[in-house]
Amino acid sequence: MHCGITVDDEVRKAFSEALNDQDVLFLKFHVENDNYVKVGSGRVAAGDASAQFQAVQKALADDHPAYCVVRVPNVTEGKFVLLWYMPEGATVRDRMVYASSCHQLRTGLGASNFLSHIFTFAKKDECTLNDYSESIKKVEQSDAMTYQEKVKLEADADSVKSMSLVKVSAIVDLPVQTSQEMIDAARKFQEKSVSTVLFHFEPETELLHVDFVGNSNFDDTSKKLTTVDPRFILHNFSHIHQGQQAQTNVFVYYCPEDAKHKLKMLYSSSKAVILKILDRLNVSVNKNVEVSEAKDVNDSYMLEEVYPPLAVHRSVQAKKTAKPGKGPSRLIGGAKFQVSSPKAD
Repeated sequence: MHCGITVDDEVRKAFSEALNDQDVLFLKFHVENDNYVKVGSGRVAAGDASAQFQAVQKALADDHPAYCVVRVPNVTEGKFVLLWYMPEGATVRDRMVYASSCHQLRTGLGASNFLSHIFTFAKKDECTLNDYSESIKKVEQSDAMTYQEKVKLEADADSVKSMSLVKVSAIVDLPVQTSQEMIDAARKFQEKSVSTVLFHFEPETELLHVDFVGNSNFDDTSKKLTTVDPRFILHNFSHIHQGQQAQTNVFVYYCPEDAKHKLKMLYSSSKAVILKILDRLNVSVNKNVEVSEAKDVNDSYMLEEVYPPLAVHRSVQAKKTAKPGKGPSRLIGGAKFQVSSPKAD
């Protein structure tokens, strides 16, 4: 996800000076008010490579996330390595903001100046040469697989159904808590006793809350949306496809253009985690859709998302043979669809 935060001239200048000064060991950055801010720096310490990591460790606060761009002599191949420190007690908001802006910082400073590996840790005492070396070994086995295995182990260790409050770690290791009402709503949806769940993420309480649970359709659900508040929608879409009754579980991420920037980041970053929570609650999602206007939350629009017209056209046109001198073949027929949605409660 592109976070919307860019590296400004002041930050670039600070990094440029560090590039040209071999005695600079690291620069420390925070994200404040949607900007990268340099909050500290350090000189190369006396001693070996381990001593350099210890010097960086001393500059970290116990409870404040930070990025550090570090040059370790004889270890980082003459380039910098990006350290991402995210203490365990950090808020969901900080986790999401830092997660969504990590790669942008490196790109803005010039990716060619960095090693590809980003060293991520949650405890100050993990900022060591040994932990850094171990993290590289894990990356060599594949970053993505490591995270997937981590999620699976955590998920298997916890029975979500027996909890009144759920914490799930996903791709970027972000905890999202769900209220009991959200768990109950998801189960009702899974049992097909309701067709629709409208819910939102509350940054202050770090919880998922239910706005509506019941039987509805997309047209009626759109009336519950505002022009400034993002929402998630889970809907069992009942319709007719090629003459047959069909049902598709659709997950909609609604993010209006006028929503606050931080809310957009929070919702975008939490979407993957929420899908993982639904999966652990045995709620299958057949189609994932993102919209920015409430008017697009309607049966006709979603029907085209479930059965993209372009795919239908290509399938039909591939079977046609163009006639010489007649120009391209025209699509005459086409699959017809019909909506069969439940009445709103």
